[in-house]
Amino acid sequence: MTEKDTSISARSFLRKAFCLLKKNFEGKLIRLNKETRAEIANDSDWHRTRIGYMRYISAILLKSGDKEWIVAFGIKCGQYPADQYDCDITAINFNSEGKSKKYITEEVSEALNKSKYFRNSIVFSKSNGRLVTNTEGYFYEKVKKIFLPRTKEFVAETLVVDHEHITSDAQSIVISPVLYKKEYVPIFSQMIGEVLFG
Repeated sequence: MTEKDTSISARSFLRKAFCLLKKNFEGKLIRLNKETRAEIANDSDWHRTRIGYMRYISAILLKSGDKEWIVAFGIKCGQYPADQYDCDITAINFNSEGKSKKYITEEVSEALNKSKYFRNSIVFSKSNGRLVTNTEGYFYEKVKKIFLPRTKEFVAETLVVDHEHITSDAQSIVISPVLYKKEYVPIFSQMIGEVLFG
């Protein structure tokens, strides 16, 4: 097996980490309504509306000790302002005690809709494969402490861009996005758990 065989995209890396998080914490799956999406980019003006979103199809309810979180994996959708992004793992503090399944679904959908501009994202990926966090987000300090020292370990192939040509939004053209080591998914997922419950 070559290194190429074990290299995966940022989206696959985050999706697998999310699924492993559900398994490790025995998360309860919550199916969301079709319109659960958070605004992540806006290039609207007085004569037109152009908005990009992160869309969430399902979420998981995680509990450990006295802490409880809703965690969701989102994929970008909407119009071109979202093109520079790809996906995210977002988490919102939650209390499900005494609530019906229907009420939980509605409350979670509403909370995710309000989670704009990666405010509650633990990590999100750009379209070039880079994994980043919101420096003004809820989890920034913990992510910086837990993830930053080890970030380079996860990378299988670094970003390659064409600096001589640019896209219509003045970005360098991506020749090859950042790829990640598949074998590091369990470690990454464990680190997300540490961010939430550590």
